[in-house]
Amino acid sequence: MKKLILSLCMLTVVYSCQKTNRESEQLTTKVSLMSPEKNASVAGTAELRFSWAVAPTPNSESLYKIRIVEITGDQSPEQALRCCKPHFEKDSLIAFSFIYPKSAMIPQLKLGSKYGWEVILRKSKFNAADVLSEAGSFSVK
Repeated sequence: MKKLILSLCMLTVVYSCQKTNRESEQLTTKVSLMSPEKNASVAGTAELRFSWAVAPTPNSESLYKIRIVEITGDQSPEQALRCCKPHFEKDSLIAFSFIYPKSAMIPQLKLGSKYGWEVILRKSKFNAADVLSEAGSFSVK
């Protein structure tokens, strides 16, 4: 009986440690923007590729959302992302990159304008809450 109780206690401790490790992994997940780099100038006629990295590497079922907002006046990219209506957003992305479409159905980026962007790792069964990247910015020349 003592061996049974001791075994159950050990299993409980092992399970608790595994659960704590999973929870701490969720809390330390970070989404880092790669390109365009912060404050980059991009050609309005060129294909614009957005890319990001996630650490630790997420589950293959992870989904991402990209948001792009126009920055006006003295706004910081962070302020623009929190208060402005998105110029463009796309949800349910599965890759670590996205090419901005050059389609008449999509609002085009304006020459001379500055934009803020972020990527969100969506809440799922693998992470308890959405994980936001830092705010990035770029201007179109």
